Parts: sequence; structure tokens; C-alpha cells
Amino acid sequence: MAGTGVLARLILRRDRIWLSLWLVLVAAFVYGTVSTIGTLLPTVDARRCRR
Repeated sequence: MAGTGVLARLILRRDRIWLSLWLVLVAAFVYGTVSTIGTLLPTVDARRCRR
């Protein structure tokens, strides 16, 4: 297990742009999903009805 920390730091340093981009895209997807639900089902009654 010697050198595991060094290897992990190297991987994180190398992929920091992809990791950041991935986190931003996931956050944008979640935000878009929540705002779409709010647009499609504007009232509490509409959210409760599943028909």
C-alpha cells in the first residue's frame, strides 16, 4: 500500500477539470429536473394527482 496517497493525488490532479465539469453537469441536471417539475405541476394538488 506504499505510495497509494501519492498515486491518488496524481489521479485527482490530472482529472480535476473532468471532475469539476462532471459535478457542474450533475448539478445542472438536478436543477433542470426540479425546475421542470415545478413548471409541469405548478400546484400541490397537481403534484398529488398521479393520473
